[in-house]
Amino acid sequence: MDELLSEVAVAVGAQASDLRIRPMAGGDTSPTFEVRDQDDGRWIVKTDSAGGHHRFSAEAEGLDALRCTRTLRVPAVHALDPDNRFLVLEAIPTRPFDRDGWITLATGLAGLHRWNAGGRYGWSSGNFIGPSVQHNSWGTSWVDFWRECRLEPQVKRAVDTGRVGSSQGVLLAAILDRLEQWVPVRVQPSLLHGDLWSGNVLLTTGGQPVLIDPAVAVGDREADLAMTHMFGGFPPAFHEAYDLEYCRPAGWSERLDLYTLYHWLNHLNCFGLQYAEPVRRIARRYGS
Repeated sequence: MDELLSEVAVAVGAQASDLRIRPMAGGDTSPTFEVRDQDDGRWIVKTDSAGGHHRFSAEAEGLDALRCTRTLRVPAVHALDPDNRFLVLEAIPTRPFDRDGWITLATGLAGLHRWNAGGRYGWSSGNFIGPSVQHNSWGTSWVDFWRECRLEPQVKRAVDTGRVGSSQGVLLAAILDRLEQWVPVRVQPSLLHGDLWSGNVLLTTGGQPVLIDPAVAVGDREADLAMTHMFGGFPPAFHEAYDLEYCRPAGWSERLDLYTLYHWLNHLNCFGLQYAEPVRRIARRYGS
């Protein structure tokens, strides 16, 4: 901890002796701390003692991509350790979401999804969603990207570890084979946050929405919106405001489960069998 404080002090231009550190709740993937100085300067420090991979550089890249759209606020990156052992982010004072906050978030997200993200799908480098690696590439077929870079690796992992049985594996394989029946080859390419659940959106004390912990890619905006229906979901005010700003295409509800399937599989693979039922339900619905 003393070594971490010394390096963070250099990164933020402070004296290590002036800094105080405390652990924050959450941080299952990356232990996270709040650091303060004597003048009440505050930073968030995400850590990884192992280092050696590009988790934090990928997160910084994602935050920078979102920031460049000038649609929704993201934390400033104050420092990135060259060995990816820690990432120092702006600490943002927050308050609970209210109806106006959800509406403002929806409007900003519609702007993000309308931003010109180019003509291809994917991303230039691998990144992470929670503890899982996302292998990315660029291509001109959205359905191929969703199958090959998202669903297939998670299905293989679940089958190989026995988290899904052989009968469910057959159903999931059938979904992959027939994915074009539901997921389009071409859609308007949108820059996606990629992990858009309620734990990754904040509201500042001034009422400004903030996106954190991205897992960015370019793809179908419905993939972002599908996750807003998971884990309790965003409230109706959010969805109503989004549709007023940038209405979802017809048939979105039929595709929703095929986008949430990725996240249910990831949670099943990372956190255990308590997430098996949504996978079974979706496998039966589309794979039979």
